[in-house]
Amino acid sequence: MKRKDAFFGLHFDMHATENDINIGENFDEQCVEKICCEIQPDYIQVDAKGHVGVSSYPTKVGFCAPNIKKDILKAWREITQKYGILLLAHYSGVFDSKQCELHPEWGLVNEEGKVDGRWTSLFGEYAEKLLIPQLIEIANDYHLDGAWIDGESWGVYPDYSECALKAYGKPIPKYGEDGYKEYQYFLRRAFVAYVKNYVSKVKEAAPNFELTSNWMNSTQMPEEDAVTDFISGDMWPVNCIDFSRLDCRVVASYKRDWDLMAWGFRQFSDNIKPTIQLKQEAASVIMLGGGFQVYN
Repeated sequence: MKRKDAFFGLHFDMHATENDINIGENFDEQCVEKICCEIQPDYIQVDAKGHVGVSSYPTKVGFCAPNIKKDILKAWREITQKYGILLLAHYSGVFDSKQCELHPEWGLVNEEGKVDGRWTSLFGEYAEKLLIPQLIEIANDYHLDGAWIDGESWGVYPDYSECALKAYGKPIPKYGEDGYKEYQYFLRRAFVAYVKNYVSKVKEAAPNFELTSNWMNSTQMPEEDAVTDFISGDMWPVNCIDFSRLDCRVVASYKRDWDLMAWGFRQFSDNIKPTIQLKQEAASVIMLGGGFQVYN
């Protein structure tokens, strides 16, 4: 199965930190088998690297959580393969706090001239030195089917770093100054180029690895460029139905393979959403021809 043929999926992201020790110690293969057999999703998206920038599997490329007890990414792949279920990685792209700490020269610099500490620069070496090699590792060493790249278009902010200045070729205006809108447009085009670059280079090494950038080609980034294999995004966790009524129509207008993700819980709360609410959110997607997934 290819992602374009898939309809229903489950999404698990962890956003591991350096305080998350002994990952995999309580991993339960029987639980994963039960998910595969009883729910029978077409695909599952499982955590690889979240916004903190700490990988939850023993990567040879990036920075991983300490004292990992079991390679759960490998275990998920073995079990999902057994049942013919696609497995994709949840991977944070532009948003990577750890790399901004380790490599401040890769980080976005704000108007005050300080490294923001969360967002990587579109013009630095982050994509070449970490993102691309790590996605190739996930594709070729772990044999995953693709990646859902999180923390992307909504993580692009005005960048005043030396590498941004070099790319722009002239002084970068600040908010309210002449030329600021021109610079905003330059950043939008730079983001498209950034995604094109990593998609093309990952596919050179792993041609069948499918990629999407969270909310690219949507209300949040209404660009026409068909850079990714499919369109996907996670619906806002509050006022979800109103949010999806608009976004589903916009995304569907691109006439490409697409799906949207509902949060299975309320933001800033441990409360699980009631079934009827998830059904309503699913209906807004299904009626316009999209696939549907739930974030747990």
